[in-house]
Amino acid sequence: MRKVALELLTPDMVLGKPVYHLNNLLLKVGTGQLERYVTSLSRLGITHLYVTDSISEDIIVEDTVSQETRLHCKQVLFSTMNQLSGQGILQTSMLSESADEILEEILKNPGVLVSMNEIGTSDDSTFNHSINVAIYSLLIAKQLDYPKVRAKKLAMGMLLHDIGKTMVDQRILYKPGRLTKEEYEHIKTHTKLGYDVLRKNDTLTELSRIVALSHHERLDGSGYPNRLRGDELHEFVRIAAIVDIYDALVSERCYHKKKSIYEAVAMLKEEAAGRLDADLLAMFIKCLAIYPNGTMVKLSDGTTGIVKCQNSEYPYRPVVRMVRDRMDKPMPLFDIDLSKEKHMRIQEAKYIEGLSK
Repeated sequence: MRKVALELLTPDMVLGKPVYHLNNLLLKVGTGQLERYVTSLSRLGITHLYVTDSISEDIIVEDTVSQETRLHCKQVLFSTMNQLSGQGILQTSMLSESADEILEEILKNPGVLVSMNEIGTSDDSTFNHSINVAIYSLLIAKQLDYPKVRAKKLAMGMLLHDIGKTMVDQRILYKPGRLTKEEYEHIKTHTKLGYDVLRKNDTLTELSRIVALSHHERLDGSGYPNRLRGDELHEFVRIAAIVDIYDALVSERCYHKKKSIYEAVAMLKEEAAGRLDADLLAMFIKCLAIYPNGTMVKLSDGTTGIVKCQNSEYPYRPVVRMVRDRMDKPMPLFDIDLSKEKHMRIQEAKYIEGLSK
């Protein structure tokens, strides 16, 4: 399986991962003649598909959490937010069950690394973000050997960390381009607004609520809303800061293009100089597939390949399936392990998500 841009689909490719839009299944695994759907998918903001073809059929792209669990959680979040907006009631029982499902899947799948496997659209980015950061935070919690009860409190806090954004001016929230100082100050109120809503729910603990209030705080006191610093930041808040920034960087937003995992990690390392918890960040980076399976990459010698599998001890040096020579011509398929071929490397952040026809 590999990730391919819509414009580079060929007749021999079949769909390797299902495609959803607004919680509805658009295309199921095994769908062929994918060129028929290019125009419709493009209109929905979908630019790539995971496909299987002759050069990628034995490459496995795993999900940290199944798409079925993600979809169910997204539906629950949608229902929870709608009920809050319409009736002013925050009902979290079903969300608690979804958090349990995510936690159980992560605990049962100890070796999988996080990539960016989900094919979806920007229409449901708010819910995707909440689910993503919950998953990322639980991966860190697992390394910290959190008991299930504590990990669950963290997951609930992450799933609801941006609830306050439903109460700010949506025109400002989704404004493309730079915000004015006044607009930015308005958006910053989402932390306190969210905390105030969560405080009215007796089933949530204070540990879950502080994630909503303080996920924009930074170790050097430069964050908001209370400019906390150092030991004033609870461990949940330190985790939340890292995963919130990371997911924002690797996601397409109305105000910026998404970064590659490589680029996002490099930016987080810069932020760790006084603003983020460096030890927790190191734990998080261990959970990431810097170059995810199924990604087309160009190597330092000019050849092109598909990332086949990861080397956990060498995150920047996966096993690569070679498919094109330095003249961009097809070549006999073979795999190279970059952890052993030290003279070669993947060109930094040079993702090639398709092959020319």
